[in-house]
Amino acid sequence: MGDSFWRTTNTTWGNNVFAHENWDGRNAWMYNRRPEGSVEAPTDITFTPLVKFSYPYAPNPPDTEEDSMAEAQSHINAIVTQLFYTSNMAHDLF
Repeated sequence: MGDSFWRTTNTTWGNNVFAHENWDGRNAWMYNRRPEGSVEAPTDITFTPLVKFSYPYAPNPPDTEEDSMAEAQSHINAIVTQLFYTSNMAHDLF
């Protein structure tokens, strides 16, 4: 197998999971926006670069449906990152 077998990424795409926003609910989802993690240099312990996804999640109760959508959109990176993590755990465990 060549180098192209493994997909190295700093987004929420990998390990049989494609986690991203899809506000329009369309089928052309492959290149929808995904959160990006920051890449940190390898250490003596890890030997490989670490990717950190650090997005705060502190929602406020919305007053209207429009506020609800705006609140969801403001936290989309945190939501998609959690979806990616949970889906990867389910993939690994089941």
